[in-house]
Amino acid sequence: IQQYFEMSRFATVPLSEKRGPLLAAFSSPNDFIGQEAVYQLVDEPIGVSKPFYDAAFKSDNIFIRQAIALSLEEIPTELQSAFETLLNDVSYVTKEAALYGLWRNFPEKRAKYLDAMEDVVGFQDKNVRQLWLALAIVSPNYKLTQKEAFRNELRGYTSPAYSFEVRQKAFEYINEIQLYNEDVLHNLVNASVHHNWRFREFARTLLSELFQNPGVKEGVFQNINSFSEEEKNYLLRIK
Repeated sequence: IQQYFEMSRFATVPLSEKRGPLLAAFSSPNDFIGQEAVYQLVDEPIGVSKPFYDAAFKSDNIFIRQAIALSLEEIPTELQSAFETLLNDVSYVTKEAALYGLWRNFPEKRAKYLDAMEDVVGFQDKNVRQLWLALAIVSPNYKLTQKEAFRNELRGYTSPAYSFEVRQKAFEYINEIQLYNEDVLHNLVNASVHHNWRFREFARTLLSELFQNPGVKEGVFQNINSFSEEEKNYLLRIK
């Protein structure tokens, strides 16, 4: 902890004056120090920060590389090749962040990045797979003949057959790219009476937002008899 605080004190120090401590941090056994060193590079011009990023990439420390993936929203072309290596890391957090970062910053290579990550599932919530599906769906010219299968897979993850972690992430992506259909709305109502209170409150908030659209609300209530008694009772309470 003491070493971390000592490193954090360098946050306002010019890069030219902390070269030694930063480079030492990337070879330190203390993961938190290396992460903090990476975060101190974010707002620096790539012309002066590249040697430090090069050292950070070469560290092969999972947490340092994860910090690079999570902190660089704008990926300079000078770091593109090194950043692409993050797709091969063992950390699913790193893979997820690297995929989105590369897809966002280098649209001309989206197909390459998606192809490379097509078979990666990720954590219990299928974080990498669900991100991959969302990106594949919204990438205009990517696997056009499989688009509907991708949509169906992502929608399917909202089903009660899956854990609430998988379902919540699926609802988030579906809401982001507006991929609702009758089945997804039905599953969202089901989620609104789920036993896990955090997931239940998430679903209720999302359903309330969707009901601001009279057409959506009307469509759900037209099919009210297709819901369980518990689901019906909830819908009638919020009508």
